[in-house]
Amino acid sequence: ITGERHMLSSTMESMKTLYGVMRCVSCSSVYTHNHFDRGRRSCRKCISEKEVDTLEKFAKHIVKLAQGRCPDDSIQVTVTPEWVIHRFHSIGGKCELCGGQMTYTKERKDESSKFVIGQSNVSMDQIIDKAGYTESNVQLVHRLCNVMKMDLSMGEFLSVCRMVTEKHSCVK
Repeated sequence: ITGERHMLSSTMESMKTLYGVMRCVSCSSVYTHNHFDRGRRSCRKCISEKEVDTLEKFAKHIVKLAQGRCPDDSIQVTVTPEWVIHRFHSIGGKCELCGGQMTYTKERKDESSKFVIGQSNVSMDQIIDKAGYTESNVQLVHRLCNVMKMDLSMGEFLSVCRMVTEKHSCVK
């Protein structure tokens, strides 16, 4: 089997190099390379059909993402998908930073682009950056809020929010 995989892989690379096309390993269709995300062997259409549509699947997805960010065990990941689901329900599905309702679906930009994670989707924020994805150090927040907070402490994040609000005080 290993030899067959190597041969399949080298055949796909040859197709890509010689003809600028690749065969999708999921549907066997042949497309130009721009129908594939970098490093993926399934076309965007097949990947989009594997859309996350339940909280259970999404919880597994975000825990797996956290584990992928910490491959060398330098940052502890002890939260489980079950904990994420329980926490999500216990906070009423509301973002722990802004209070808005969180979602757990994938959204499409347009027909030609790949699926992207929605900005209102639940994500795990480390309250203290690099202190690990543990129950005592994780809050569930909108993806957008998490991106905005980045690695800031809560105090720093709130200070920046205050400055933006003060500058645009005419906005209510």
